Amino acid sequence: MAKASGQSIAQMKRANELTVRSAAELDQGMARIWQVMTDCIDRGMKGEGILPGGLKVRRRAKGIHDALLAERGLVVYLHAPIPLLVARTRHDHNRPLLQTEDRAAR
Repeated sequence: MAKASGQSIAQMKRANELTVRSAAELDQGMARIWQVMTDCIDRGMKGEGILPGGLKVRRRAKGIHDALLAERGLVVYLHAPIPLLVARTRHDHNRPLLQTEDRAAR
């Protein structure tokens, strides 16, 4: 389907969403989803103990992260909105996954 349309899957999904909402609404919704996901990651990296629910699953993300830091040294995590990341990398031609017309969709 993507090959026949000449669009990436991300471009097709965006075009489909734009049939029911404006570009601004779509971008705002995507930014909100991104924020919720990064907040979840942040909470997971700080949390210790047992996960909620009755299965008594131990939280592991912080321990794994701390072990990787101790083993490998510095870990850099860039926490920024997608439009800012796109702007910062607009002249970077050394990132194969970003070599597309719609970098924000990546």
